[in-house]
Amino acid sequence: MRKQGPLQKLKMHLSLVRKRAAEGHRSVPVQIAHMLLLAVVTGNGPGYYNSGRFYRRSVPLRDILRHLDSRGYKKRVDELNHPDYHKLSQHKLAEKGLLKLLGFPVTRFIAYFHPRSGRSATGQPVTTAQELEQLLLEDSADRICFKQPEGWAGHGFRAADVVRSANSVKLQMMGATGASCSVEELLQTGIGNHGVLIEEFLEQHPALSKIYPSSVNTYRVWVKVGTDGVSRPLMGFFRLGRSGSIVDNQSSGGILSLIDIDSGVVGTATDGMPDHEDFDCHPDTGEQITGFALPFWEEAKATACAAVAAFPKLRFAGVDIAIAASGPYVIELNVSPDREGAALMRIPSRNFMED
Repeated sequence: MRKQGPLQKLKMHLSLVRKRAAEGHRSVPVQIAHMLLLAVVTGNGPGYYNSGRFYRRSVPLRDILRHLDSRGYKKRVDELNHPDYHKLSQHKLAEKGLLKLLGFPVTRFIAYFHPRSGRSATGQPVTTAQELEQLLLEDSADRICFKQPEGWAGHGFRAADVVRSANSVKLQMMGATGASCSVEELLQTGIGNHGVLIEEFLEQHPALSKIYPSSVNTYRVWVKVGTDGVSRPLMGFFRLGRSGSIVDNQSSGGILSLIDIDSGVVGTATDGMPDHEDFDCHPDTGEQITGFALPFWEEAKATACAAVAAFPKLRFAGVDIAIAASGPYVIELNVSPDREGAALMRIPSRNFMED
C-alpha cells in the first residue's frame, strides 16, 4: 500500500469525522476540538483518536486524556522492564528455553536451524538442508512451523505439513499459496539465514478453530507485576486471523476483540484499518464472536501471570496464549506490547502503567 502524504491523511481523517458524526456520534466540531486537545495534552494524533473510538459519546474526555503518547509509553515500559533484560524474552530461543526449564506448557521444540550453530532438541547439528531434512524424516511431527528468533507481528512465520517418502521430505506449505517445496528450496528463500526456530504446530481448541481455522487464534493477556510482587492481568483481547492468513496479528489483517477480564466473554471484534470496522461474527466464516465464552480463560490468565513473574527484572508484558484441547500454551511474551492495544480496547494506558 502506498504511503499517504499529510494532505491525504488530513482528508481521510476529516472524512471519518463527518462519517462518525452522521452515525450519531459526537459532532464534527466536538471531535475536532477533542483531537486538538488530545494532541496538545498527550501528543497522540487523530489516528489514535479513531483507534480508541474516542468519537463515541460514552467515552469521557478525562479517559481520552489519560492515554500516554509513544514516548511516554516507552519511558514507562523501560521503567517497569529493565532494558538490559529485554532480549531475554525478545529472543524466542532464549525465551522458550527459560519457559521450558520452568515447566510452562510450550509447543514442542524440534530444532534451531542456523548455518553455523544450529542444533536439534537432542543435540544433533542442524546447519544444512540435508541435516534438517534427515531430522524431519526421523521426527514424529506431521505439521511444523518456522519462527524467526526475533520476529514480531507474525513476520516470517511459516507453517507446513511434512510429507515423508522413503528417504526424502516435501513441505506442503500452509496459507494462501499452498505450494509444495523441498527443505532445500525453502531454505533458499533465506528463511534460515539468521537462524530459525522449528516447532511442532499446535492444534488449537476445536471451538476456536470453528470460528477461524487457518490461524492459531490466541489470547493476548497484558500482565503487570505490582510493587507488592503480585502478577495481575490488566486486560486481554482475543486475536483472530482473516482471509486465509495463517497468523492472527492485526497488522497482518487479523481482527481482535476485548475480553471481559473476569468472565472471559468476548466483545465485538474490530480490524486494524483506519475506519475500524466492527464485527459481531467472523467476516469469513460467519461464526459468532460477540458473546463467545473463551475456553480455559481462568487457566490462561494464571499461566500468563506466572510467565511474566518467571522472567528476571520483568514487571510488564503482553503474553500470547494459545489454547489446545488440553488447555493453554505460552506462545511468547512481548515486553513492550503495542500501545494502540490500549486505545483499541478503550482502556487509558495511564490507568495501568502507573504504580
